[in-house]
Amino acid sequence: MLFLLNKMQPDTFDLIRLLGGDQEKEALLVEDAVFYASDHWLPKFHAAGVGTLYAAQDAVAERSLSLAAECQTVDYERIVDLLMEEHERVICL
Repeated sequence: MLFLLNKMQPDTFDLIRLLGGDQEKEALLVEDAVFYASDHWLPKFHAAGVGTLYAAQDAVAERSLSLAAECQTVDYERIVDLLMEEHERVICL
Protein backbone atom coordinates (compact mmCIF):
# COMPACT_ATOMS: atom_id res chain seq x y z
CA MET A 1 0.00 0.00 0.00
CA LEU A 2 1.34 3.42 -0.96
CA PHE A 3 0.46 6.58 0.92
CA LEU A 4 0.75 9.72 -1.19
CA LEU A 5 1.34 12.73 1.05
CA ASN A 6 1.31 16.29 -0.30
CA LYS A 7 1.27 18.31 2.92
CA MET A 8 2.10 18.08 6.58
CA GLN A 9 -0.88 17.69 8.90
CA PRO A 10 -1.23 16.79 12.59
CA ASP A 11 -2.96 13.44 12.11
CA THR A 12 -0.79 12.02 9.31
CA PHE A 13 0.75 9.17 11.29
CA ASP A 14 -2.51 8.21 12.99
CA LEU A 15 -4.21 8.02 9.59
CA ILE A 16 -1.42 5.88 8.15
CA ARG A 17 -1.73 3.45 11.07
CA LEU A 18 -5.53 3.40 10.90
CA LEU A 19 -5.92 3.08 7.12
CA GLY A 20 -2.90 0.85 6.52
CA GLY A 21 -3.55 -1.66 9.27
CA ASP A 22 -1.12 -4.57 9.18
CA GLN A 23 -0.38 -4.22 5.46
CA GLU A 24 3.07 -3.41 4.12
CA LYS A 25 3.23 0.37 3.75
CA GLU A 26 5.32 2.82 1.78
CA ALA A 27 5.02 6.61 1.59
CA LEU A 28 5.59 8.97 -1.32
CA LEU A 29 6.20 12.58 -0.30
CA VAL A 30 5.41 15.34 -2.79
CA GLU A 31 5.00 19.12 -2.55
CA ASP A 32 5.30 20.37 1.07
CA ALA A 33 5.21 16.83 2.51
CA VAL A 34 8.89 16.48 1.56
CA PHE A 35 9.62 18.27 4.85
CA TYR A 36 8.75 14.89 6.44
CA ALA A 37 11.86 13.39 4.80
CA SER A 38 14.21 14.42 7.62
CA ASP A 39 15.77 12.27 10.32
CA HIS A 40 13.41 13.86 12.84
CA TRP A 41 10.29 12.26 11.30
CA LEU A 42 11.68 8.79 10.45
CA PRO A 43 10.83 7.22 13.85
CA LYS A 44 7.21 8.32 13.43
CA PHE A 45 7.02 6.72 9.98
CA HIS A 46 8.54 3.52 11.35
CA ALA A 47 6.10 3.50 14.27
CA ALA A 48 3.24 3.84 11.76
CA GLY A 49 4.58 0.81 9.88
CA VAL A 50 6.03 2.60 6.85
CA GLY A 51 8.96 0.61 5.52
CA THR A 52 10.08 2.72 2.55
CA LEU A 53 9.98 6.47 2.16
CA TYR A 54 10.22 8.25 -1.21
CA ALA A 55 10.48 12.00 -1.86
CA ALA A 56 9.81 13.79 -5.15
CA GLN A 57 13.14 14.98 -6.48
CA ASP A 58 11.82 18.30 -7.82
CA ALA A 59 10.06 19.20 -4.56
CA VAL A 60 13.23 18.46 -2.59
CA ALA A 61 15.33 20.59 -4.96
CA GLU A 62 12.86 23.52 -4.85
CA ARG A 63 13.09 23.56 -1.06
CA SER A 64 16.87 22.93 -0.87
CA LEU A 65 16.35 20.17 1.67
CA SER A 66 18.81 17.71 3.09
CA LEU A 67 17.07 14.34 3.38
CA ALA A 68 17.49 11.43 5.74
CA ALA A 69 19.76 8.79 4.24
CA GLU A 70 16.90 6.29 4.33
CA CYS A 71 14.67 8.42 2.09
CA GLN A 72 14.92 7.78 -1.65
CA THR A 73 14.50 10.67 -4.06
CA VAL A 74 12.45 9.81 -7.14
CA ASP A 75 11.85 11.50 -10.47
CA TYR A 76 8.53 11.69 -12.33
CA GLU A 77 9.10 8.44 -14.20
CA ARG A 78 9.64 6.54 -10.93
CA ILE A 79 6.63 8.27 -9.34
CA VAL A 80 4.43 7.04 -12.19
CA ASP A 81 5.75 3.50 -11.72
CA LEU A 82 5.04 3.64 -7.98
CA LEU A 83 1.51 4.92 -8.51
CA MET A 84 0.45 2.95 -11.57
CA GLU A 85 2.48 -0.26 -11.60
CA GLU A 86 3.89 -1.20 -8.23
CA HIS A 87 0.96 -0.69 -5.85
CA GLU A 88 -2.59 -1.94 -6.03
CA ARG A 89 -3.76 0.57 -3.43
CA VAL A 90 -2.80 4.23 -3.22
CA ILE A 91 -4.20 6.41 -0.47
CA CYS A 92 -3.84 10.18 -0.76
CA LEU A 93 -3.60 12.13 2.47
